[in-house]
Amino acid sequence: MVELQSCASLVNASALCSIEQEVKEENTVNVIAEISEELQREREKNAELMEKISVLEAQIQERDHKGSLITHRQV
Repeated sequence: MVELQSCASLVNASALCSIEQEVKEENTVNVIAEISEELQREREKNAELMEKISVLEAQIQERDHKGSLITHRQV
């Protein structure tokens, strides 16, 4: 009877280890999914910021060009 109980406890321990491993794998998958989503959001923000930077650079170049035209006309 003692052997059966110890064998049962080994089976239970093995089942618990298996369950723990599944939970760890699910948690890992969830963490990876969350990180991927956050990375995508950051990429979208970066793309928006790059667009704004391009617009501002174009405005600066336009102002510089207009300023140089005014300077040339005054000379």
